[in-house]
Amino acid sequence: AISRSTRENDRKQVLKSLRNTRCLLYVPLDPSQPGEISAAISEVAKEPIILNGVPFLRGAARYGGGEDFLLMLREVVDTLCKGEGMLCHPRAVYDGIVTRMARTASAADSYFKLNS
Repeated sequence: AISRSTRENDRKQVLKSLRNTRCLLYVPLDPSQPGEISAAISEVAKEPIILNGVPFLRGAARYGGGEDFLLMLREVVDTLCKGEGMLCHPRAVYDGIVTRMARTASAADSYFKLNS
């Protein structure tokens, strides 16, 4: 069904076929290796960040805001980890989130999992 829709250039049908493919609904990834966190931070800082449809603004009316997002993320993680009953280290949580956000790490994880 998907090859026929692709040949017919029917984008909606291709997306519908992909949604109905059970093997693509959930592909578990192995835990991400921390790697070089400074490289991940600089990579995420350059990305335009849109969270729940709301862009993080950088400067006057320019979209982007990776740096602003990282500052906000740091504050949120610090606040959550300091909550009552929370047994987590803020830096480890922050590093884990940023590592997963970096395109090089997330793309490599997905690529190697699908090709294994």
